[in-house]
Amino acid sequence: MSQLEKTVSIERVCGSATSRADDRVAVEEPLEIRVARAGEAGIGRALSVTMRTPGQDFDLVAGFLHGEGLVRTAADLTELRHCGPSGNVVRVEHAADAPIDLARLDRHFYTTSSCGVCGKSSIEAVMKSLPVSQVAVQG
Repeated sequence: MSQLEKTVSIERVCGSATSRADDRVAVEEPLEIRVARAGEAGIGRALSVTMRTPGQDFDLVAGFLHGEGLVRTAADLTELRHCGPSGNVVRVEHAADAPIDLARLDRHFYTTSSCGVCGKSSIEAVMKSLPVSQVAVQG
């Protein structure tokens, strides 16, 4: 089994009969995207959080930035790397000479029927919106 899936215990229901079984499910985790100018120190500006199946994070981030109009070509990006202990944060260095307008991506509100993670600017922002009793992380 790969890191992209895990086994969970489920209860199957068929009519009035139930049975327990193991089932394989896809792993989904948040990914925080941070942007900085090439050569800029620090962790960069938190831009967005999205849910994803881990694995092709750099391609996902580059595609997201291109789709949002923040990069025109691959040359606009000088480095993509994971940072932080979770592996769920990607720091992007944007070429110093490439134009970038991060202000146009400021979101003032977000409406969705999803879990509420997508559209947040950082994983920290997600954690702050949860009641204290729900913040415990399960492994």
